[in-house]
Amino acid sequence: MPDDESAATGQAPARPDPPPLQPLRHSRRIAIAAIVSFCLAFIVAVQEPVPAWELRLTVWINSVPDAVAAISWPVMQLGTIGGAVLVGVVLAAWRRNS
Repeated sequence: MPDDESAATGQAPARPDPPPLQPLRHSRRIAIAAIVSFCLAFIVAVQEPVPAWELRLTVWINSVPDAVAAISWPVMQLGTIGGAVLVGVVLAAWRRNS
């Protein structure tokens, strides 16, 4: 039921402020895991010479017909959008339950 002031002004009653965001509990662990992951990916990326199996795989992938690329491109775009939406839903659920 609206209070007298909001009824007189024709405005909806003010909503209470949302609770403040809590800091991450394990921010150092997250930062360390990110740094370690980056370093491991860097080590793999700078391998010289490139392994023969990786070269064969790259040639095989690049030699597929263009029709395959035309079919797979929309699927990849949907996966990119779906991944972002999924992360948003998970974070919203996590935030709501914490």
